[in-house]
Amino acid sequence: MNYYAFNNPIVPKTLLQQITRVMRITALLMLAVLTQVSAATFAQKITMRNKNASLRDIFEQIKVQTGYNVVVNSAELKNAKILNVNFNKLELEKVMDEILQPQNLEYVFNDKTIIVRAKEKSILDQLGNLLSADMSVQGRILDETGNPVTGATITLKGTKRAVISQGNGTFRLDNVEQGGILVISFTGYTTMELMAEADMGNITLKISESKLDQVQVIGYGTTTRRFNTGSVSTIKSEEIKNQTVISPIQALQGMVPGLFIQQGNGMPGAASQVSIRGKNSLTSGTVPLYIIDGVPFDGNPIERSGSMSSDQANGSSDPLNAINPSDIESIDVLKDADATSIYGARGANGVIIITTKYAKSGATTLNGSVFTGASKINNFVPVFSTAQFLAVRREAFANDNITPTTLNAPDLLLWDKNSDTDYQRYLMGKLAPQTEANISFSGGNSSTGLYISGSYREEGSVYRSDFKYQRGSLHAKSFHTSDNGKFRAEFSVIYSGDLNKMPASDIANLTTNYPNNYPLNNPDGTLYFHPQFNTNPLALLRNYGKNTAKTFVVNAALNYSFLSNLKMKINVGQNSLSQDVMFIYPSTAMNPTQMTVNGGGGNYTNNNSTTYIAEPQLDFNTQIANGKLNATLGGTYQFRDYKQPYYVAAGMFSSDALLENYTSAGRIYYQTSSSSQYRFASAFGRAVYNWDSKYILSGTFRRDGSSRFGPGKQYGTFGSIGAAWLFTSETFMKEVSWLSFGKVRGSYGTVGNDQIGDYGYLQTYDAMYTPYGDNPSIQPSGIENKELSWETTRKLEIAFELGFFNDKLMFNTAWFRNRSSDLLSYFPIGGQTGFTGYTANMDALVQNMGWEFELKASPISKGPFNWNLSFNISASNNKLLSYPGLAGSYNASRLMIGQSLNSLTLYQFTGFKDGIAQVADIDGDGQISPGLKANGMGDYIIAGNTDPKFYGGFSNNLKLGNFQLDVFLNFVNKDGLAPTSFPGLLKNQLTGVMNSGFKPSTNVGSASYSSYENYYVNSDAKVVDASFIRLRNVTLSYNLPEKWISKVKIKSCRIFASGQNLLTITNYKGFDPETLQYNPVGYPIPLPAPVFPPLRTITGGLQFSL
Repeated sequence: MNYYAFNNPIVPKTLLQQITRVMRITALLMLAVLTQVSAATFAQKITMRNKNASLRDIFEQIKVQTGYNVVVNSAELKNAKILNVNFNKLELEKVMDEILQPQNLEYVFNDKTIIVRAKEKSILDQLGNLLSADMSVQGRILDETGNPVTGATITLKGTKRAVISQGNGTFRLDNVEQGGILVISFTGYTTMELMAEADMGNITLKISESKLDQVQVIGYGTTTRRFNTGSVSTIKSEEIKNQTVISPIQALQGMVPGLFIQQGNGMPGAASQVSIRGKNSLTSGTVPLYIIDGVPFDGNPIERSGSMSSDQANGSSDPLNAINPSDIESIDVLKDADATSIYGARGANGVIIITTKYAKSGATTLNGSVFTGASKINNFVPVFSTAQFLAVRREAFANDNITPTTLNAPDLLLWDKNSDTDYQRYLMGKLAPQTEANISFSGGNSSTGLYISGSYREEGSVYRSDFKYQRGSLHAKSFHTSDNGKFRAEFSVIYSGDLNKMPASDIANLTTNYPNNYPLNNPDGTLYFHPQFNTNPLALLRNYGKNTAKTFVVNAALNYSFLSNLKMKINVGQNSLSQDVMFIYPSTAMNPTQMTVNGGGGNYTNNNSTTYIAEPQLDFNTQIANGKLNATLGGTYQFRDYKQPYYVAAGMFSSDALLENYTSAGRIYYQTSSSSQYRFASAFGRAVYNWDSKYILSGTFRRDGSSRFGPGKQYGTFGSIGAAWLFTSETFMKEVSWLSFGKVRGSYGTVGNDQIGDYGYLQTYDAMYTPYGDNPSIQPSGIENKELSWETTRKLEIAFELGFFNDKLMFNTAWFRNRSSDLLSYFPIGGQTGFTGYTANMDALVQNMGWEFELKASPISKGPFNWNLSFNISASNNKLLSYPGLAGSYNASRLMIGQSLNSLTLYQFTGFKDGIAQVADIDGDGQISPGLKANGMGDYIIAGNTDPKFYGGFSNNLKLGNFQLDVFLNFVNKDGLAPTSFPGLLKNQLTGVMNSGFKPSTNVGSASYSSYENYYVNSDAKVVDASFIRLRNVTLSYNLPEKWISKVKIKSCRIFASGQNLLTITNYKGFDPETLQYNPVGYPIPLPAPVFPPLRTITGGLQFSL
């Protein structure tokens, strides 16, 4: 509602009270005459034609057309007469006179508020009011579900007098004048203005419909977008519910300015590369800090934590697969120093806070959803047909002057020349079924609530095999509040288990290697193997990996309010992840012509990680002068225990049936284990002062201690300062009616980074492959560095947030600059030390600078038709500003001052000469040599980088009656590496090789192939435009009418059809421009090997509530 009504009519008690009231009304009327008789007030025009209109309807129109709020007694509304109105650009005052005259009501203007009250009835009553004394006002503040609200601010309008509601929601304000107006405000709720009465009773707040007043979760607290001094983007559950993805992070692609997400692989469970505002460090990664219901959650794949990595066919598994997107209430992305510095070193790469759904007071509800569908590969890499391949092969033999034989040319002499099987489609062309079911229970009252949910998901595979992904999860969340509202306990638990069986490696690249006439079977039906191929296409699918993971996240939060403005909170939690991984290689999948041992084999590992956290904090707020101060003081203790009990490589099994049990192996080739512990202790604080809801100043500090640094270097101090000015709240902006909201904000601060391995400051040892006699042996693996210390990032941001036409159009823009110093990186040392290098702080400086723009609009919101749009775009530039001694460093071959950390250092391709690839001799020394010319090392140039130039997303939501259409697309502008192949070898080739200019050859020693292997694939010839626009999701849904479903006791029912990754517009010629390349750990640049692409998925389902 756009007007404010209050309950319980005012009853005059004495003659003195009434006389005082008359005097005050007279004063208000005189003030109104002086202030309202102006061009601005008279310029307020009303146009309205309505028969049988209530005062409620008229006041709503006044708010819409003029922006004036109307304060009125609810009893007066109830008793008001129905009117027929016909106003055509009539002045506001005349409208008020005309509609109130028959109602026996009067009004006064007070700023942008119109106070409506009953006309005085007698002089005696008025004289009684004059003799009355000021009153004490008391009441109780409740939220929309009936729970008491602690910390709501109750202010006497026009004064600096204010109180804060107690733990049970009650308040008392003394010496309030008759006729005073109380202003009640609380984060996330609509500010209310009520006529003061001695007993206000229960006052129920309404959740604000304005996105500016919706709650945003920040570090150790909440705020609203209106009053936030930091850069925080909030995504609600409604915005991601249509996307049928496994991980909630994948649902955020293109939705948040400054958040870049690149899917690493299209297989189920694959991890994504996530960065917030670019890469700030040389080697310590870009993974943000994840907080799930108050518990830190490691976003790094656990299989990369041990001394032996166990990456899978999907690259690595995403730990966030354990979080069911259907259980999420909101996701808040914290980006700048003001938002992240309170997390200190843990927030160096930004923070993503995931809040799961919780119980709400009211009737018990049972919600459910189910969908099913299928997925397939959108695009296959174009390769030679059999005829094209054989023609090139014949040309290659002729060029080499080599006679084809059955050994070097089985394709020409042995295999069926009419066979033409595209092995990409043959091996990966199936439809992959997909099904998910969710059910949840929620209920409670104002003191106790419980939310329980369960989910099961199953995905098949596009392969010609029984590969499958399965996940089951449980989520429970409860709360209890004491009768006096001072104590509140909250409990949350998440349990998830998944089983992912997939190929042992990503075979997408291998499927492009087999000639289309490669025979699958011998005449007797057994698999056919050729000495020049490692295996048979079908045998590829006999090798498999099996990943069994279990995740357990538990959190308990205890809150106690000592006073209405002083609260203590203790948050404790645990996050446990266990993973069993095995890679199985049956003997039947091995090429017998290449086998050196008998029997199959496998690799086996187990990883366990448990994190404990305890965080006590005190929250204090108070009114100081004309503003409100909120302060937080707390501490953190975090402990992570990682164990890899075993990593085993085994073989020579007597039977393939025993392969999943490595103890049955005939031989253990290698066995090791590892463990590590990480401790983190901190003290933190924040203070925010909001003056008159116009000027906001915030400051944070954090003192961190990390076990990853040695004595004397363990502690670092970080902090920030932020400020915001709501300039549309200024008096001089009141007449700018088209600008409904305006804020400028800025922040500056520092955060640390300790995202390196444990024990880097100590001498470390690893197990050796070979024993010493009958005893295990070890060898030094790391050299100590007692000077190892914090990497520091300084963040600066300036932003504008604007709202137009009553916030129907919102526009935000931010400029940011991050600079990182004392960079943690690998430092090479002389080989005579027995080591190649160690981790150290580099005296280098890296900068990320860019812009973010976001536009949200609600062009139409009228009756059954609603239309909402949103668009965001981000652009940033990564640059190495300084690096003393770069030319002689480990990074000299891949980094250059003034260029990105993700630079592509390659030769400069100049064309072909007689079918041989040529590259430029950049340093002019007469020979071609690797190394960057800029650093005096060779002929490499900076050929580009893999950073996105810009990226963003666009969403369109149309709702007409019970139908709703949601369309979401994202886009990325970037360069990438094209897949390449050489013509003439006994491997199938990409069709583009026909125009490459190479002289076909069957000989890997030929000049043509040598130029391909040594120069072409290491040149800028393979750098191509990998930009794309992807139709990420389209969902059409229909809400069944209430009159249909109420008969069967169903509250709501929605049916929908959804498509994911339906269309990709790109010039890239590989499988997919997003997963276009493989990024092996430690390799300086990506490799242009095709990676299994994201799948197109179409599903249908329903959601219901009972």
